[in-house]
Amino acid sequence: MTTKRSESRKLLNSIISGDVSKPTNPSPAPSGSTKTKVSRTSPLGLMTDALSEVGRTNGVVSRDQVQSIDPHNCIPSIVQDRLPSDHDEDFEQLKVSIKQDGQQVAVLVRPVMGAPDKFQIAYGHRRWKACLELDVMLKAVVQDLSNEQLVIAQGQENHERKNLSFIETALFAARLKEDYPSEVVIRAIGARSKGTLSNYLKVPSLVPADVIEAIGPAPKIGRPSWMKLGELIDRKPAHAGKLAKLLNPIKISTQWRNSDSDERFRLVLKAAQNNFAEEKRSTKKEPSTLPFSGGELAKYSNTAKGASFVWNGELGRDFGEYLIDQLPELVKRFDELKKEET
Repeated sequence: MTTKRSESRKLLNSIISGDVSKPTNPSPAPSGSTKTKVSRTSPLGLMTDALSEVGRTNGVVSRDQVQSIDPHNCIPSIVQDRLPSDHDEDFEQLKVSIKQDGQQVAVLVRPVMGAPDKFQIAYGHRRWKACLELDVMLKAVVQDLSNEQLVIAQGQENHERKNLSFIETALFAARLKEDYPSEVVIRAIGARSKGTLSNYLKVPSLVPADVIEAIGPAPKIGRPSWMKLGELIDRKPAHAGKLAKLLNPIKISTQWRNSDSDERFRLVLKAAQNNFAEEKRSTKKEPSTLPFSGGELAKYSNTAKGASFVWNGELGRDFGEYLIDQLPELVKRFDELKKEET
């Protein structure tokens, strides 16, 4: 079965090569197959529109057709979707690929209003950056897009490629949520429900943005590990500021400079655990004492999970037996008290 990703690549290759002699209407679907509805703002939908436009204009270049534009005339999207990384081997490989074989997949841009020949990137920021550094022309499809269409196309392309890390997707969702309703954010990140969106938004609400940016994309670190860090920071209001101070000497260390983003996360988590986890244990509530005229009967603890007693000597054990005998009567009195309250 052909995937959306390969379909997009075939459409783009057709546009780039100029092979538009074939009918733009798809062949009839085989019996029993299901026709998939493609959103016009999805990467596949946008590329389909581009190819159709070439067919309609009989080879005359239109705005929707792939064009070569100067990457220096482009600006990034209105919402950042990636975190910078000091050790991005994939980007270096992309540069080598473009240098040797050319840009294989076009980016999507929209015209900048009031600025002729200026464009804003919807998706394809890494390809744009690579072309900038290589000083080569950028292949792009130019379309008029609203802000919502732009961020949805940007997010969906990232989702289809599956090359944003958890924390990059979470930050992208949090930034979108500042200006757009949940429905737009859900479509942009490819979430299935508001519950999934809530899971993404939780981490940026717990971990300070400067800590996340210092760590970077951390592609191998998933939500459970980020939540573990977030919960350590969230235990006390002062923890966020304390962690920032703890990181100052770490960030100038040789170990930090030589570490990739995943390892940097582990260094930050270790620092939080060493300083905040021990603090939690030291502030654990001590058991209370159950006094008696003849001495101490027991020590007891009462939490949300239940109560526990530690009897003190023979007198305490005698009281324990007495308490067990009295439980039926205590339950009866408790039941009557509750009935009076209602």
